[in-house]
Amino acid sequence: MYTTLKVHISTFDDCLLNLNNIADIVNTRGVCVLRGIDFSAEQQFEIMVALGDILGWYPNSKNKDKNYYLENHEFTIKNKCKEFEIDITNQKYKNKILVGWHMEQLGFPNPATGASWNMKVFTCDDECGKTYFVDAVSLFNELDEEDVNFLEKCIFQLQLIHEDTSESSYEEMNILPKSDNIYMRPIGEHKNKKDLKMVKISPSLCSKNILRLISFDSGEPTYLQSEKFFKICDELSNRIFFDSGIRTVHKWMQHDFVISDLSRMYHAVTGGFRSEQRYFEGMWAYDRPGSKTHIK
Repeated sequence: MYTTLKVHISTFDDCLLNLNNIADIVNTRGVCVLRGIDFSAEQQFEIMVALGDILGWYPNSKNKDKNYYLENHEFTIKNKCKEFEIDITNQKYKNKILVGWHMEQLGFPNPATGASWNMKVFTCDDECGKTYFVDAVSLFNELDEEDVNFLEKCIFQLQLIHEDTSESSYEEMNILPKSDNIYMRPIGEHKNKKDLKMVKISPSLCSKNILRLISFDSGEPTYLQSEKFFKICDELSNRIFFDSGIRTVHKWMQHDFVISDLSRMYHAVTGGFRSEQRYFEGMWAYDRPGSKTHIK
């Protein structure tokens, strides 16, 4: 298990002077934590724009569209309490997954490739409401050559179902229709480092009802090839779910400012907190301009 790398900041100007170092951490480790001051929303946006110039995402100095959202996981907490028939806000569930493991907006036309999370309120125990990360690049690097060669020949179809979350306490927009059939490859490249490859699956969606192998080596997959594909997906999902040895853990403090490369970092959130105890202001970053604000 790893812990997030933290950069201690004394002033906002100090942060701006360290942007190249911060960008390098995001590029190499996938996530960077700024700790030390309470960033305003305007300062958060200025950081995202400046990092866009370095990391090649939007917003940047040429396109300053804001993709802003608020999150306290109120809707998810209500659903999970009902689903599990437990009070997941109780501290004894501090290690139980509340927000399931996922790769952000996988299959969306213009998925979020980065984000900043500005924790405005955090009054629960620091063992609660943790964010877990697994690096998709590291996951790829641990695959054996046979599985890599197999997966590189695969194209799968992912059916995305977008639930109506109108009960959320914050504004939300669904940017996709109710159901979409997305064609994807399980092996992708890192945007800024083409020599880095990563595993691009959604561990919570590796069901044959949602996912199917539609092509293998440019042809119709056989039954055995399809079964092998799901076997590898199951093994990778189980590593993400259960292997703490490949996991990076962030224990929050109030005013922590987290910047994450969402194109490579699987992530999840643990329980043990009430919605009024943990609240952050988020800003998305995208490969292309034009995406609209929506709830994560």
